[in-house]
Amino acid sequence: MEAKPKAEAKPPAPIAPPPPAGMPVAQKQPSAPALQSQTAAPKPPPTAAPPPKTPRQAAADAAACQTAGRKLIQEEKFAEAIEQLNEAIRLDPAAARAYNARGYAHLRLKQYAEAISDFGNAIRIDPNYVNAYQNRAAARRGLGDTAGSDADLAKSRELSKGLQ
Repeated sequence: MEAKPKAEAKPPAPIAPPPPAGMPVAQKQPSAPALQSQTAAPKPPPTAAPPPKTPRQAAADAAACQTAGRKLIQEEKFAEAIEQLNEAIRLDPAAARAYNARGYAHLRLKQYAEAISDFGNAIRIDPNYVNAYQNRAAARRGLGDTAGSDADLAKSRELSKGLQ
C-alpha cells in the first residue's frame, strides 16, 4: 500500500491575548452599509430667531415674572424667587417693585449687601418708595449699620407723612 500524501496543514491562526485590565478592547469596524444606517439624518435648516418683543410684550413678561417671584416669596422659596425677579429686572430694568422684592428675598436669606444694593436701586428709580427705605433699614441693621438704618427709617417716616 502506498501512502497518500497528506494535505498540507495550515498552522492555526494565532489567538490574541486579552488586553490588560483597564485597556480598551478593539472593536470591529462596521461595514459601509452599517455605517450608512448609523449616520444621523440631515439636520433641518436653522430657523430664524424669533422677532424681538415689543415693549408692551416685554413689560407683560416682566410683570408675570415679578408676580411669580412675589408668590415664591410668600411661599418662602427665596432663592427661586430671586431667579424670577432677575428675569423681571432683565426684561424691565426700571421696575422698582422688582428690585424691592428681590432685595427682600436677599434680606430673608441674610444676604445683606445684595439686599441693600437692590433696595438702593428701587429708591434710585422711585425716590418716594417708602417700603424700599424700610427694607433697606432692616438690611443695614443686619450689617450693623445702625446710623444708616436710622437714616432710612427717618426718611420712610418723612415720606409716609407726605402720603397722609
